[in-house]
Amino acid sequence: SGCREVYGNYMVSLDDYFQLTSEHLEEELEEYCDYCKSCNYFYKYFNAQCEYFDECNSYGNVCNQNDDGDDVEVKYEEYLECTAVEKSYY
Repeated sequence: SGCREVYGNYMVSLDDYFQLTSEHLEEELEEYCDYCKSCNYFYKYFNAQCEYFDECNSYGNVCNQNDDGDDVEVKYEEYLECTAVEKSYY
């Protein structure tokens, strides 16, 4: 019963996991930014608050783009790559 019988084991490579996770986070951020943009528009021009108006407080900080309009791409997998380092003794 419960988790003892109905479960699955899944194995994916770490690269695939980070790729899928980063895609999901980017989509989630895009949805948040689109929602808050329209929410702020309706508040500004019609003085109407959307259902999750308070959730958009940090919209300006989170959703800002570079001056040229391109989003900054974060490559999470670069943080996990093996890197050769020199070992020094003091």
